Amino acid sequence: MTMRPADTTRTPAYPSKPLDLSKCARSRQVSALSRGEAIPHFTIWHRFRAPGTECGAGEEVAAISLRGRENDVHLPLSLGLRLVFDLLARHRHVPLSAAQISVSFSSEPFYRKHGCNALKDGSLLRRVSRSSVRVYIERIRRALALSFQEAQMQIDPRAVLVSQETVTNEIGYRLHGSFTWVHTDHAGQEFECLR
Repeated sequence: MTMRPADTTRTPAYPSKPLDLSKCARSRQVSALSRGEAIPHFTIWHRFRAPGTECGAGEEVAAISLRGRENDVHLPLSLGLRLVFDLLARHRHVPLSAAQISVSFSSEPFYRKHGCNALKDGSLLRRVSRSSVRVYIERIRRALALSFQEAQMQIDPRAVLVSQETVTNEIGYRLHGSFTWVHTDHAGQEFECLR
């Protein structure tokens, strides 16, 4: 009996290179939004920036706009909703639970000191409780629907602001799209938030 050489044309059980999961996530994002429309692009306007910083503590999320076909469309969001949108845009690569969103407002310096470069009285600060996150998400979706309609874009807001279930009852929220942050400098010289 003669022995044959081993078959070398088989595919190994484990790939030699690690899988690039970001491509999988991008393909899901594109497929979710591929109903004839491009992925929406949002511009997030920050003002009261201290010179030499970007997205630093003390800035204000002043406005959010959607790049439409012909012009930019302002998203009709209150301050609290703009802050949640900004947070989800910054963490767009991972879904955030209501607890994670809530704790970000008390732990991340940008949200904890929001707007203090301009006003020291705390009038631009917002706290988001875990129980209110679901309401905030629905209001952001409503504002997205109005803005998509005004921009004549046929995009489902639920495909842009996605709710992802976990193996437990927890829901993670994730924002799909492309984002640009635009910063304007504060006119004053004193920046107490940087000290």
